[in-house]
Amino acid sequence: MSDAPVTLSWLAARTPPPPQVLFDRLQARVRDAPSGNGGGAADPLPGPPSGAQHGAELAGPAPSEIGPVARLLAWHAVGLLADLCREPAGPGTKSLATTDADTRGRLRERAYRLLEADALLTYALEAAAEEGPDAVRALASWVSASRLASLLAEADAA
Repeated sequence: MSDAPVTLSWLAARTPPPPQVLFDRLQARVRDAPSGNGGGAADPLPGPPSGAQHGAELAGPAPSEIGPVARLLAWHAVGLLADLCREPAGPGTKSLATTDADTRGRLRERAYRLLEADALLTYALEAAAEEGPDAVRALASWVSASRLASLLAEADAA
């Protein structure tokens, strides 16, 4: 059983709701998530979204203190960050006004995806907070700063 339906319900109940465009993106990411995590908090994570291969950023199963909503949201947040770090950054620019339309569109899409990752991780922490301090501590440990820093190191090495 997938954790997506309970996570979608949880997202829909947020007050205030996120902006509609962001909410639609979050829903699509969670709804289209592959199933296979068995629904148990200690089970290994489901297969990566969009076929991406996640490495050490979230290796291993989630701690049992993390509920299904926080676990799935955090997994998607870190997976999306990993995908963004692995993409070529493209040419740098000082002004969008001097950048061609295609490049502006790619940069805008990357910015939306970064906002989506931020919202996913923020909501994961909110869901963990609803579960209690042990869940917040477990989530913070599972999605640690060193794991996030490893994403940048992998991108720099590529």
